[in-house]
Amino acid sequence: MIMDMKTIYLLRHGQKDSNGHLTAAGKQAARELQPKLPHFNQVVSSRYARAMESAQLLSGQDPQVDERAGYPMAPQDVSDAINLLASQKGSSFLEAAHEYNDAMVLADIHDQAHDLNGLIDELLAKIADGQFALVASHDITIVPAMTQRGLPFVSIEPLDGYVIRQADEHVTVEKL
Repeated sequence: MIMDMKTIYLLRHGQKDSNGHLTAAGKQAARELQPKLPHFNQVVSSRYARAMESAQLLSGQDPQVDERAGYPMAPQDVSDAINLLASQKGSSFLEAAHEYNDAMVLADIHDQAHDLNGLIDELLAKIADGQFALVASHDITIVPAMTQRGLPFVSIEPLDGYVIRQADEHVTVEKL
């Protein structure tokens, strides 16, 4: 590893239950992934339990909560309709949201992705060379944010994500 490189792991939270917490399988998967990850100098997550729990299990640290790692909230009736569509199609909420094609929802997803990219850029400026940061977020925010950085629009599974590296002023993004 080049020591003058800064690295951010941007990961989707683990498998969640109907109450928004990690399932036993989600917790176990995070525990199994943790030894494969570096020591994180900065740990950030959204305010949602599944993201905070994932960040803590992956890093051994309590995360700093940052709303930019969260996701936009659609009105309940729209959210219910998108969830129903996702269930019918066997797709992710993100994919269903794009198919549902509500202009306000899509604009909110775009804005939240922009905010997540701002958080990533801020972390790259904040951490020192040779340091690592972890951001635990959500598919509906991560994928559009990475699309804004030129990657293809592909949903990600729980505890999957991207590695963002900066050496000098050059930033690269790759799928984990």
